[in-house]
Amino acid sequence: MKTQDSQLPADVLPKADAIQYATNWQAGHLIKGFVVPLNDFKKITEEQGVENARIYMGIHEGEEKLMMVGVNSAGEDMIDYEGEPKQYIYDFTTPCPKMCDESSPLYITES
Repeated sequence: MKTQDSQLPADVLPKADAIQYATNWQAGHLIKGFVVPLNDFKKITEEQGVENARIYMGIHEGEEKLMMVGVNSAGEDMIDYEGEPKQYIYDFTTPCPKMCDESSPLYITES
C-alpha cells in the first residue's frame, strides 16, 4: 500500500515508499532491477487495441528476463505472431546487476 501524498501526481510512488519496496526486494534477491529500452514500450503502445502492458518474468541462459506483451481492454494478453496485425512478446531487457545505476536511491547496498 503506497503512502498518500497530496503533493504528488496520481500514480506516483513516494520516494521513501519506493526505497522501502526496493529494500524489501533486494534483501532476498540478487537482481535489483532491469533496464528496458524505451523503444520496447513504444512498440507495445503502437500495437492496435493495446490498453495496457503486462510484464512476465523468465530466465534465459541463466539470466533473468522480463517479457512484455500488450493487453487489450478485456485484460487479455495480445499475442499473435501469425495474424494481422502482428502482436509480439518483447524481450530486450538487461538486468541489474549487469547494467546498474549504483548512485540511484533504489540501488540498495547491504550495510
